[in-house]
Amino acid sequence: MTIHNRYLITLELDPKHSSLRDVKKFTGLKKLNIDKKFGVINVSSRDNLYVVRATGDINPQQLIATQPEIKRIHGDSYISPMAKKDGMTANLSKLFTTVGKKLVGFARS
Repeated sequence: MTIHNRYLITLELDPKHSSLRDVKKFTGLKKLNIDKKFGVINVSSRDNLYVVRATGDINPQQLIATQPEIKRIHGDSYISPMAKKDGMTANLSKLFTTVGKKLVGFARS
C-alpha cells in the first residue's frame, strides 16, 4: 500500500481572487501540488473561506504562521492498493469476501 501526504487547506480569500491561479501564487503553497480536479471550493460565503486539496511535505504551524490567508490545515490521507502483479490484491479480495460471507452468516444465526 502507498500512503500519500494529502491535505485540505482552508484559506480566507477575497472572492474576486479565489481562483486556482490566485491560490497557487501564495508563497507557502508554491511547493505543493494543488489538486486541479478538486479545485477551489467555497465552504463559507459569509466568511470567505475556501478549501483546496494539496499533496506534498509541509509544516502546518509554519505555513499558517507565515501565510495569513491560511486558516486551517487538515490531513486528508488515502490508501491505494498495491500493484496486482504480486497477487496480494487478489488474495486480500478473497479474504475480505470470505470474511464478509462468514459475518453475514453469523449475523443471521
